[in-house]
Amino acid sequence: MRWFLPFFLLFVFIPFAAAQESPYGVYADILRGFEKPFVPRNLELMRSAGIAWIRWDWYWGTVQSGPEAPIDYDLIESTLDQVERNGLKSLIILGYSVPWATPVCEHHDEWCEYVKSVVSRFHGRVKYWEIWNETNIESFWRSTPDPKAYAAFLKCTYETIKAIDPDAQVVYGGLAGVPFDYYEGSLKAGAGEFFDVINIHPYRSGLVSASLIRQFLGDLQRFQDLTVKYTGKKKPLWITEMGWATPPSAGDRSAALIDAALASLFPEGVPGKVAVLFDPLYPPSNCTGPEVWQGRLKTPVQCEPVLIADLKTLDPAKNPVLILPPSESFPTEAQDEIREYVKNGGTLCALGGIPFYYRMAPAEDGIWIRTESGKSLNNLPLAHSFRVHWGAWWTEDGLPKHPKPVLAPGKEEALKNYAFENIHGQAFFTDQLLKDGDSLEPFLVWAEDPTKIIAGLYRFRSDWKGNILLNTVPDSIGNGNRTAEPFQGIYLSQAMLLAITYGVEVFFPYEFQSVEQSDSDPEHHFGLTHADLTPKTGFLAYKALVKARPAGSEPIPGELFSENGNLCTLSWKRPDGQTAYAIWSPGTKITKNVEISGEVTDAFDCHGEPVKVEKTMTFGQKITYVIGKGLKIQ
Repeated sequence: MRWFLPFFLLFVFIPFAAAQESPYGVYADILRGFEKPFVPRNLELMRSAGIAWIRWDWYWGTVQSGPEAPIDYDLIESTLDQVERNGLKSLIILGYSVPWATPVCEHHDEWCEYVKSVVSRFHGRVKYWEIWNETNIESFWRSTPDPKAYAAFLKCTYETIKAIDPDAQVVYGGLAGVPFDYYEGSLKAGAGEFFDVINIHPYRSGLVSASLIRQFLGDLQRFQDLTVKYTGKKKPLWITEMGWATPPSAGDRSAALIDAALASLFPEGVPGKVAVLFDPLYPPSNCTGPEVWQGRLKTPVQCEPVLIADLKTLDPAKNPVLILPPSESFPTEAQDEIREYVKNGGTLCALGGIPFYYRMAPAEDGIWIRTESGKSLNNLPLAHSFRVHWGAWWTEDGLPKHPKPVLAPGKEEALKNYAFENIHGQAFFTDQLLKDGDSLEPFLVWAEDPTKIIAGLYRFRSDWKGNILLNTVPDSIGNGNRTAEPFQGIYLSQAMLLAITYGVEVFFPYEFQSVEQSDSDPEHHFGLTHADLTPKTGFLAYKALVKARPAGSEPIPGELFSENGNLCTLSWKRPDGQTAYAIWSPGTKITKNVEISGEVTDAFDCHGEPVKVEKTMTFGQKITYVIGKGLKIQ
């Protein structure tokens, strides 16, 4: 069992003692999901990557068709046989609702009879049982989430399992996000005595700053602190879901609108470079760098990154276009610089949802965060200061909640490749604030009323000289748990390494194989591999991490941050006696002199690509692993 530091010492960053058991797991719906036909190959690839655990669902409704029907275990038996043949350990999720016992919190007797049968059947083969999944979400719990109800449900399940197998380990149902109030509510109701392992799903954006890393580690510590507070015990903490989806069409709709706007504004070609806001201190731009737009835009352009600090001197003559990351967030404290850029002739592309909606401002450490005002009608004046006016169902009576967009007349050719699958608008733009000479060019309009504009280009030709391209169709990339594929492995390796070093005993990324039946649905693109089981960067990063830090590695105490929080360093002693280091910059690249003693035996990045170890090295977001005998790096 791990020991945990008090929360106030967390930021000293002394790693926790490591468990000898492998910390490497993965979630895969191998019983009845998309993965089912590919189980043998899935398991082989997991083993080849060094994965030791698989988390999978045993669906009540799959093995029993009715309250009086016998339980059919053939499918479970055959799948479990394959898991065991590949040497993987199972974490089994017990669930879910069936027609005759919904909501399950009102049917303890029926549920516990099912649990009794399952555990009795697989006693000795399965040791770890997770009790439901994401009970703090109504779609899983099938009732209003209630921590007291879950505590009672957990108690009856725990007692049923332990009566059959006292050595079995009961895992708290993985909580969606970091819902401290829900978890504490269940502990107050007595849940702490009825599980052996804590379990959370702390999805979030990439850990691209010291502030975000501290927040992540602080969240982990707080869950453990709550457990100790209410039970007096230190229990293992697992992350059984966390990952980043890589939907290939994310950003494509925004790119299509930008292409159409560039064709309309610059028929002879863009006279300069396209500026892309790509700032490590501004999280919405995590993975919307110039190379991303260069690959998505069809217009021949050269993209270059700009920092928020660069906006003060951004010259429309050199950079006639500025692309903000597709998002409803806006760097409010840079509004004056962006407004001047537009006034002086620049074209602002602010896409991905209702513009100027979430106010962003820099915190004490310089990282831009949403301000306390969040989203509110108070943001309308900000839009109005850009001469942008929009209305929605919550601002004006009679407007629809989810208007279906279609192409505006005359845009059929310019937007012929625009994808309308599973999208809707949220609001409508108007020309109410424009002056003589200004205009609003529609790109997307409401199918039921073409005068209602869902996406359009504000052209200023009065005292202002620039343009603003806007839409109200969500098309985020790099926000939350979505990213471009090159960044998936970067974010995964950072999160796994930090979590395992600082107290998480087993980490299960979500998920192993992508479904990929819809380009626009993020849920289809969380996998570490593609649907055809070719590796994504997540798989490469997982394999590289296990290679660098084999199971049984012991962390070496030391400070995580240096260079004012801009450089991260972790080290550990491997089972083969060698020392390994992981070094990366969560934000901008850093070049520094490196003092190395000992023999370097291997060095590679987080995707497994070789790295040359030199006296002067540049570190970026990709972790650099250095392994050696008697190794010490300063």
